[in-house]
Amino acid sequence: MENLIQEIINAICTGAIGNATYDVAKQCFQNILHGKQPPAYDEPILRAWLHKELGNDHQLAAHLRDEINNAIQAKVKGNHNTLLQGVSHSHVTIYQTQNSAPAHPSSLTAHPAFLTPYDRIPAQEKPLGRDTELAELRRLLASEGCLAVVKGLGGIGKTTLARYYVDTHGHLYHRIAWVKVADGLAAGFSQHTHLHDKLGLDLRNTPDELDRFKTCMMALELAEGTNLLVLDNANEDAAQADLRRLLPKSPRWHVLLTSRYDLNGYTRLPLDRLDEVPARALFERCYQKPVADADWQELYALTHGQALSLELFGKTLHAHLGTLTPAAFVQRIKDHQLDEEVMQRLVATPHGEGETKVFQHLLSTFDVAGFEATEVWLLKQFVALPLKGFTASDLMALLQTPDEEKAKLLDALTRLEKYGWLQLEGDDFSIHPMMQQAAYYQLHPTDKDVTNLVAIITSVLKLDQIKDNPID
Repeated sequence: MENLIQEIINAICTGAIGNATYDVAKQCFQNILHGKQPPAYDEPILRAWLHKELGNDHQLAAHLRDEINNAIQAKVKGNHNTLLQGVSHSHVTIYQTQNSAPAHPSSLTAHPAFLTPYDRIPAQEKPLGRDTELAELRRLLASEGCLAVVKGLGGIGKTTLARYYVDTHGHLYHRIAWVKVADGLAAGFSQHTHLHDKLGLDLRNTPDELDRFKTCMMALELAEGTNLLVLDNANEDAAQADLRRLLPKSPRWHVLLTSRYDLNGYTRLPLDRLDEVPARALFERCYQKPVADADWQELYALTHGQALSLELFGKTLHAHLGTLTPAAFVQRIKDHQLDEEVMQRLVATPHGEGETKVFQHLLSTFDVAGFEATEVWLLKQFVALPLKGFTASDLMALLQTPDEEKAKLLDALTRLEKYGWLQLEGDDFSIHPMMQQAAYYQLHPTDKDVTNLVAIITSVLKLDQIKDNPID
């Protein structure tokens, strides 16, 4: 045993071990046993495998862990050392508290253990029109090795669908963790002290966010049974291979993300607008009274079936106690009067996050901060354009784009579509009406910003009094 420990220590401390799955770590372990040179694997995963294999023998596992830790503390410097100590601690805690978990979630009848705070969707707010997507999400997550992402524009209902899945399928899991990762994967886990406590992790002496993230991932990896990890509002860093491969693996973990971005390495479930019937039902549920057909058609055209806007508009109109009609509300939005005080009422936000006013929530949902100059300029053009699709060639003609600027314009179109600000159907780029409103209020486009656009449209619409005489 002492020789085996020393060989493992040498492999770890010489950096011979990199990232791997349990199976690869097992092969590494066997290589060490047979005196072979181990390839580049990751020492925390080798540790995980060792605890998995030796877990029934607590004395042997503890002895092996302590010996390896002692050697690492003596040989490895900096944050890497702190990480390994944290990982070791998490392994023991997880194993000792979870080794009796049943192997198959289908046998569960009790509620799952939540590793993070979570509020169920109230029965009276059950999502409408999403049963097809719910069934597809279940199919994806049940697929071997699947990392699923619900992708759609802001406010379309991604988080609501994920909550709907937890509420309806949570009984299939032993543990569920829900982490908001809008600021990045590492930041989301690094700051989640509630999760750290649940995992038995003491990360006070681990200042580096990435080290904290790795420690949390390894602690989750060791949980027995079938578990669910939801990463809400993921940004582009979730597509980075070096972060993605650290996420806990199937079959122990089903991993579900929600995001506005197209994330490589994940199986995407695109989430589109609500169909008209469930959209109307959602609005009327929040408005708490029927809406006339003509008013509804205006509202649906304005929101394009976006669940967030329908919910906030309905609640705001209800809060006006009959002093503001749906028709007047729509007209004020069209006239860019959404920011006026007469339009504001405090209403409950979706996902139980408190109260807000519709204008404030619109700006917080669709934030243009951080965009490059070309992207900002292009959004200003879309504020002035009608709500229809335009090909890249159409836009270049309308905006009188010089040849030397065309590549930059194409890049900006691609990025805005990737960020979820523009929609691409076939070859046509368009902007959602509510995102057009948000861009207007945040960017404040002036006549000077759209000079070329106005000039070209005016020239197209101008009548030649000789050639285009309507009398002739």
